Amino acid sequence: MDYKDKEQIMAIIASLFIAFILWLYVMGEKNPIQTKVIQNVEVNLVNTENIEESNLALIPNQKFTVDLTVTGRALDVYNAKPEDFRLEADMGGYLKKGDNNIPVEVKSTAKGVQVVNKNGYMSIKVKLDLLVEKTVPITINITGNTKAGYGYVKPVVRPTEALISGAATYVNSVASAYGQMDISNAQSDVTSSIPIKVLDKEGRIVQNVTIEPKFIDVFVPVKLSKTVPVVVKTKDELPKDKVLKAIKASNETLMILGDANILKKIDSISTVEFDLSNITSSVTKDVPLDIPKDIDVFGGIKSINVDFIVENKVEKTISVPIEFVNKNNDYTYNFEKEYVEVTFTGAESIMKEIDQKDFSITADLKDLGEGTYNVPIKLQAPSYIQVKSKSIEKVFVTIQKK
Repeated sequence: MDYKDKEQIMAIIASLFIAFILWLYVMGEKNPIQTKVIQNVEVNLVNTENIEESNLALIPNQKFTVDLTVTGRALDVYNAKPEDFRLEADMGGYLKKGDNNIPVEVKSTAKGVQVVNKNGYMSIKVKLDLLVEKTVPITINITGNTKAGYGYVKPVVRPTEALISGAATYVNSVASAYGQMDISNAQSDVTSSIPIKVLDKEGRIVQNVTIEPKFIDVFVPVKLSKTVPVVVKTKDELPKDKVLKAIKASNETLMILGDANILKKIDSISTVEFDLSNITSSVTKDVPLDIPKDIDVFGGIKSINVDFIVENKVEKTISVPIEFVNKNNDYTYNFEKEYVEVTFTGAESIMKEIDQKDFSITADLKDLGEGTYNVPIKLQAPSYIQVKSKSIEKVFVTIQKK
């Protein structure tokens, strides 16, 4: 860098320094009058109790601010900040649902300045809604699992309802209230005071409402558990031309809860007897459970869905061979019959698939010597059909020594 460049830089620095000294002189000695706009000065609402007394509610999340034009000595204006001002909007007058233009009053200002807004009038827009309330039921969400071998009964809640109040826009969206309680590894009753939240119909949390009470007391009984099969009981019969092909319960097993000395006596849970004479085709019915005294079913289940599969009854006859068992090799045997005509009925959908291999007919020749005998036959048939008749009940057998 040459000497000439250095001189130019020094001249610029000297000029800036002189300008700064002059500014300090003017501000310190002369301190002229200046005007400035201070933005986003907060406005405080007063006499807000009149809102509720007017059966109205403040729409949440509103920000009340104005921009102030102030004047004063330069140093005072320069140092003034939004928080140095106290502005109020009086809510004690006439109010209505919707937008309300509320005048703003200047209660105090920063030292040495004056507010000189155009026309000297300021206002804010305050949105109000109708003040409403509603009562909704409280449900309890249980989280966590009890210790293995235990289960919980329906929680006892006090109170059972919550009062929701506030702006109609928010209150009307509330569908339910709930509390959440953790029972992880519990093996005895659990008691707790838990906070309440409210949900809309989509299950989303609703904010900006008042909930009473804010907390509820919850008692969760915890008892020993046992899993047992479900037995569907029936009474009476279907019409003669119908057959019950199958019974399918929505719950094949249930967890029951109770004291140890009661649980050990219970091996199954039955339904109340379902009257088959009331149906003529396949149906699904909600059938009550016959729950023993002092026993609870996990989940508060009182009934189960049962499918009753009904089909037309069809009759069929097939010829089934007789199997003669326990023959003696020292004898010869002559059988009057070697086949039995078996007539049976069953569901139409399965009858085409049934043939003689699904049956077993035996005649036991054990300990029989020479002679002629009328030997009983024994029939084994599938459980899903009903045997109507057999062509014979006994078969003549003649035995001779070889």
